[in-house]
Amino acid sequence: MPLLLADVAGASAAVAATSARTAKAAALATVLRQAAPNEISPVVAWLSGELTQRQTDALLARQTHQEGITVHVRPELVVEIAIDGVQTSTRYPAGAALSFARVRRYREDKTPADADELSSVLALRDGTA
Repeated sequence: MPLLLADVAGASAAVAATSARTAKAAALATVLRQAAPNEISPVVAWLSGELTQRQTDALLARQTHQEGITVHVRPELVVEIAIDGVQTSTRYPAGAALSFARVRRYREDKTPADADELSSVLALRDGTA
């Protein structure tokens, strides 16, 4: 069974909630034991904040402009996103929200022309994909 982001987030919360070094080490050891070999690197990157910082740096390097909290970037990165579902949302301009979205990997073997378009996401939401 794959390690869930909720498990990693739980370990992170447990580490943050205690000042005891042994409890911190135990929480980290538990989540790392649950991880498959190919999951260790992303789990460590997520727990250390490296993944978030790397993603932030990659996107800000491509920023063209900003509107409020929305940062517009040049379409140069292809990112594989794992999701549990798509639902209708009035909060986002596209009219859809991804459930439990998480970055799987950056696809350096793909160009933006290879990426799915919004219509593919909306088809998943509408059950027509």
